[in-house]
Amino acid sequence: MKTTLLTIAFAIATLIVSAQSIELDATTGKYQVQAVEELSSNLSKDELFTKAKQWIALNYKSANDVIQLADQENGKIICRGNFSTNLFMKKGWIEHTMILDFKDGKMRYTFTDFVYTSPGSGDYPFESKWAKGYRTKAHAETEANVKGSVASLKDYLAGTAAASDNDW
Repeated sequence: MKTTLLTIAFAIATLIVSAQSIELDATTGKYQVQAVEELSSNLSKDELFTKAKQWIALNYKSANDVIQLADQENGKIICRGNFSTNLFMKKGWIEHTMILDFKDGKMRYTFTDFVYTSPGSGDYPFESKWAKGYRTKAHAETEANVKGSVASLKDYLAGTAAASDNDW
């Protein structure tokens, strides 16, 4: 019984520690989600970089428009993208910057510069006074989108995402 309770407690603690949430960065004053992931594949920095660019091309409308920096030598990719939302019962987007840094066998991701935007409403950075009343809902939706993007990217980098048949 004690072993079962300890196992459950450990599992819950692990989930809490590994769950990434949007937090206000004391240095930049901006909300961000950041974590370092040890990847199951032992790919080199250059291999991870190349696969990440492929993932971006497959998951964004135009990789050429989204990628702001692709520095293979330093293993860094910076993208500007958006998540669609119906946050206020109308079509809108949560714009963001995604920064990917690679070293052999690991990746650090940072999502930041969150701005809610919609036609007719304008742009509202998450740090603005406007966002105060809606911050919880906006953060929850954004965290879910970030979590989905990171999971998809990790699967692709590990080679567990649906891959095309190379034996054609």
